Amino acid sequence: MCKANHLLGILYKEKRALAKSEQYLLKSLQLSYQINSLSSREEILKDLSELMSLKEDYKQAYKYHVAYKSISDSLFNKKNHQKIIQAEMQYKFDKASHIAKTEQKQKEYLLIALAIFLLLVVVIVMIMYRLQKSKVKIQQLAKESAELSNKEFILREHSLKQELELKSKELTTNIIYLLKKNELINEISNRLKELKKQVKKNDQEIIKKIIDDLKNAQDENVWKEFEVRFNQVYNDFYDRLISKYPDLTVNE
Repeated sequence: MCKANHLLGILYKEKRALAKSEQYLLKSLQLSYQINSLSSREEILKDLSELMSLKEDYKQAYKYHVAYKSISDSLFNKKNHQKIIQAEMQYKFDKASHIAKTEQKQKEYLLIALAIFLLLVVVIVMIMYRLQKSKVKIQQLAKESAELSNKEFILREHSLKQELELKSKELTTNIIYLLKKNELINEISNRLKELKKQVKKNDQEIIKKIIDDLKNAQDENVWKEFEVRFNQVYNDFYDRLISKYPDLTVNE
């Protein structure tokens, strides 16, 4: 009703039906007090001030204008106060929103840092595992290589021992054969010498020739051959013997 009476008052004011306009404006002003609407009262007082000016009742026009201005200032201050409150609320909201966003970003950064840390831990563990595995493999290969080398050494040593024993037996057999041969030749030569004294001169020449042939058949270099064969079997024996006894001669 307040708004309707106000609009009718404005309409009549524009038609210059000033009395009717005043009637409806005053009625709307009364209603504005009843509903306690400052904004409606402000507009009504403004229109009443203009209406009184048209009626050339400047005293009333001034009165309504002062009332209008007072309410206008009050509303302006109220609006400013509301704006200040709204600004403070907006600031608090923005601040809270900023804090919330900052905390959310911090949480995200923390999660990313934690994920990177866990990834690094996994990578380090994998590297350490592979290094340990490689170390164990290297140790196993070294062990197998050492065992293989040891087996090869044992086999070679056994082979050399067998070869040494064979050559030693061969040397012993050859020396015994040569000694027996020379011993037999000496025995036969001695017997022929005894026989030579008992036979004729012509036969003596034959026996002498036989004795000479037997002497030629003798191996006078038995010990030299022994030395050669001995060195073949024990190649460093004389070197070690001479280094230990430098004054020792070959005949000794």
